[in-house]
Amino acid sequence: MEEAEVLCSRIGFIVDGRLKCLGDPQHLKNKFGGGYRVYFNHPPSAAASIKSFVDKVIPGAVRGGGWSSF
Repeated sequence: MEEAEVLCSRIGFIVDGRLKCLGDPQHLKNKFGGGYRVYFNHPPSAAASIKSFVDKVIPGAVRGGGWSSF
């Protein structure tokens, strides 16, 4: 994102061939810059070990969406 800020006045993100957001760097940081989202694709048997790992590496991580199995 740093390089884009220097070179561009507007930035757009394309996901799966579709424009998902467009705006100036500060607007995008304010709207989407609150943290990170990490998705895991795993067998159900690995859910507990993944949860343990995330809790150890990122204390205070908030789980949502696909974490319903925890």
